[in-house]
Parts: sequence; C-alpha cells; structure tokens
Amino acid sequence: SGTSLLLSSIFYLSDCHSVDELIHTWRNWAPKKLHAFETSVENCTGISLGREERSMARREYERETRGMTEEEELEYVRRKVEGEIDWDADE
Repeated sequence: SGTSLLLSSIFYLSDCHSVDELIHTWRNWAPKKLHAFETSVENCTGISLGREERSMARREYERETRGMTEEEELEYVRRKVEGEIDWDADE
C-alpha cells in the first residue's frame, strides 16, 4: 500500500534500522530544521515567528519543574493554564 511504501522510503532515506532510531534521529533533526526555517523567514520578512518567546517559556518551564514528580508536574501545568482555556465555551 501507499503507506507502507512511504514508511519504507522514510526508513531508507534516513538510514535508520528501527522505529526507536528513527524517532531519536527526527527528534534531533526536526528542531534544527524548524530553527533554520524560522531564521530564514525572520531574516527575509522581518516578521517574528515567536522563536524567542517559546525559548524563554521552555527555559522557565524547565526551571520551575526541575525535580518534580510527574504528578507534581501535571498539577503545575493544570494550575498554569487554569482559566486560559474554557473547554465549555460555545464557538
């Protein structure tokens, strides 16, 4: 099928031999490509795509959740976004 052919091509082109290896490779590759793309767009258009804001937010999150258990981290996220999302709002 087409999906099998696509997946096989991805494995072949990425030179990966397992799904774990593919995921590890793409976790390193994707952020680098995103950074390069954002830099190119920002340089060409002068429009910020929020790279700096995301970077600062990630550093803040990592600093504030360092040493937390998974349950504590989930509770932190719940408190952080509480009130920002109204799940029952009609659109």
